[in-house]
Amino acid sequence: MLREAVQRRTIELEEKNRELAIEAALEKVRSRSMAMQKSEELAEISFLLDSEVRALGIKTRGCAFNIYGDNESSEWFSSEQGTLPVYKTPRESLFLRYYQAGQRGEIMHIEEFEDEACAAHYEYLCTLPVMGDALKDMIENGGSFPTSQIDHVTYFKYGYLLFITLEPVPEAHDIFKRFTKVFEQTYTRFLDLQKAEAQTREAQIEAALEKVRSRTMAMQKSEELPDAANVLFHQVQSLGIPTWSAGYNILAADKKSSTCIMSSEGEIQVPFELPLTEHSSLLPWYKAIKKGLDFFVYEQGGDELVEHYNYMATIPGLEQVFQQFKDADISLPVHQINHLVRFTNGFLLFITYEPVPHAHDIFKRFGRVFEQTYTRFLDLQKAEAQAFQAEEDLINLQKAKKKAEDTLSELQETQKQLIQAEKMASLGELTAGIAHEIQNPLNFVNNFSEVSKELLEEMMEELANGDTEEVKEIANDIIQNLEKINHHGKRADGIVKGMLQHSRSSSGVKEPTDINALADEYLRLAYHGLRAKDKSFNATLDTDFDESIDTINIISQDIGRVILNLITNAFYVVDEKKKSSTNVTKQISYEPTVSVSTKKLKDKVLISVKDNGNGIPQKVRDKIFQPFFTTKPTGQGTGLGLSLSYDIIKAHGGEITLNTKENEGTEFTIVLPI
Repeated sequence: MLREAVQRRTIELEEKNRELAIEAALEKVRSRSMAMQKSEELAEISFLLDSEVRALGIKTRGCAFNIYGDNESSEWFSSEQGTLPVYKTPRESLFLRYYQAGQRGEIMHIEEFEDEACAAHYEYLCTLPVMGDALKDMIENGGSFPTSQIDHVTYFKYGYLLFITLEPVPEAHDIFKRFTKVFEQTYTRFLDLQKAEAQTREAQIEAALEKVRSRTMAMQKSEELPDAANVLFHQVQSLGIPTWSAGYNILAADKKSSTCIMSSEGEIQVPFELPLTEHSSLLPWYKAIKKGLDFFVYEQGGDELVEHYNYMATIPGLEQVFQQFKDADISLPVHQINHLVRFTNGFLLFITYEPVPHAHDIFKRFGRVFEQTYTRFLDLQKAEAQAFQAEEDLINLQKAKKKAEDTLSELQETQKQLIQAEKMASLGELTAGIAHEIQNPLNFVNNFSEVSKELLEEMMEELANGDTEEVKEIANDIIQNLEKINHHGKRADGIVKGMLQHSRSSSGVKEPTDINALADEYLRLAYHGLRAKDKSFNATLDTDFDESIDTINIISQDIGRVILNLITNAFYVVDEKKKSSTNVTKQISYEPTVSVSTKKLKDKVLISVKDNGNGIPQKVRDKIFQPFFTTKPTGQGTGLGLSLSYDIIKAHGGEITLNTKENEGTEFTIVLPI
């Protein structure tokens, strides 16, 4: 009895110690799980799990955590040799059977693999990424696959634990289940850490995006885009993405080339034009761009990548880029993955050293940020183009202004010459008239001088004869002759003074002037001037001067030019009408007539010059006072006479009006204030 009691006691102690050992193992796994700071530490816990199971005397070939995904699972596997990186298991073959058993509500599922089934099992596992590579390495290093094994699958809410043994271990089934319950807590901790890490990662990504966004939106010139590309490169690297190069590629309108604005290893490249042709090294890019793919990944390595960079070295403008790499000691990749992210008018290019599937969404988000960048870029380009155009316009405006000023100076000089020509023309008219007009008083002076000389000789004879009465009569005749000589001498002097007044520059000072005498004098001078040039010219002169007009304050030289111009024009039009009358009857019936009249109306004086010529056509009446407009044939008029007359009358505070009827005649009326 005592012996049996001792045996029972021993068994109880062994069971108790075993339970304590199991609880200690579970606690180690539990404690390590709750102490995780990063979700990636789950791999360490899988190794701890395998170690603790083996420490309990359960000979395992390895242990794993399998977490369900949508269409596949993530698995962490550890064995005595170490821990594999996390890998994916497809929902097929044994993995599909394990998943379905859990979905049926099984707590534990066991499968045994014997001989050929076991060999087939490992042949299948060798096809899986990561797991397959590890198994192949093991064989190459002298290892071998078992000929049989048992998989123990115990389930929890989000997946299952896998315990692999080479022999049946029914006594360990409960322990496997207990470790699975502990892993419920481990996985909860894992999810919490993943959530926190995802939030932290999202904050890092948002910060990186914001730095790129801020830099691009802060651009003041479109040429700052390379700096923005450099910020892009550094921010992608700051997110732990192994990037060799990053930047922007703006497509040409025909999509046959792109302007590449890149930063490689933090070195801002000189922008260059990249032809997008069907050359083998760029063909995949070309096709992706032509198809308008939003995202495209293309891997290059080995001889293909060497050929790619050899081709790039032949592109004009890239010599400077390759020299930049050499100067900065930047090596070209021996293997690279190209990621193209499309935006409105081009694509972002991210070149990494290795596959980064976890970064694909980040690349796309940088692409969306660049939509704003590109809008800013276009706005800057447009503003710069407008500024450049404005500068060009300003330069052209300054040139045009200078040209206009030069032209104005030339016109002013030409105008002065034309005005002088107009003055000389009117002076020519006057000179001819004066020459004719002055001839009369000179003839009188000469004739009376000769008669006076004869009378003096006769008087000397009568003095010698003592006939004083005859001497007195002769003396009276001489006195009368001298008076006539004096009268005609003054007349000649007045004509000369008038000519001098007309020919010299206006003093600009108004002085009292007999307007009737001024009009009469210029009428006769104009008439005789035209007669001197054309002996066949003849016209009737009518005058009607208001004698009640006193002197008025005017600049006589200027008003004289106006009257002379109007009278000269009137003689011209009546002469033209006379010459154009080819019918003899018309020539006899038409009598050229020019009338000059003055009239006083309260505080105004009217001066009228009227002719019976052909009149002025309706279509040109509005232009008659415009500078350089003339109805005379080319070379016979400057077109300034009436324009200057208009300005002179306006300067005197008066006005000049026109009244005309075609085929009947024209009347110009000058109104001057008294």
